[in-house]
Amino acid sequence: MPNYQADPDIRAVLESRFRIPEDLDELEARRLEEFLRCDQVLEIFYRDNPVSARPPEEDLNAAAATAMAAYNNRSDRLPIGWQKFLVLQAGIAGSPDNLDSYEIQDWAYTRIVDENPDWLGDFDEDVDREKPLRWLTQLIGVRVLMARESEPVSSPPRKRWFGW
Repeated sequence: MPNYQADPDIRAVLESRFRIPEDLDELEARRLEEFLRCDQVLEIFYRDNPVSARPPEEDLNAAAATAMAAYNNRSDRLPIGWQKFLVLQAGIAGSPDNLDSYEIQDWAYTRIVDENPDWLGDFDEDVDREKPLRWLTQLIGVRVLMARESEPVSSPPRKRWFGW
């Protein structure tokens, strides 16, 4: 299980008690509120059930979809901690123990590794401290990379003699 407190940006979101930044426009704030409602449903499930229990698929889908929508439609004003938290929660919902959704896993992995590699620190330190984003990339990375390798590569059209 990841240590949410190990990432200072995510820790700031937790310490704010998930306070939505005041300088966001109304639509962005509503997307975060919707995500938080869906995420709270999962948190209640995890609190009230054995560790091995899996939340209902519709709750996991709702949490992943709202997290992805909030991230994909974010403004420049959304703090980095919120961005990381949204990607992390979507990735967890799509992880092998939950929805086991390649699409969600690929989305989260792309956001972390390809688009924001600076979100990851030193590998050894991240693993030792169970930093949440490193933990997620370790959990889903092999499947994502294997699937990417097996995707068919389209070849360019063959050129024939004299350009036909």
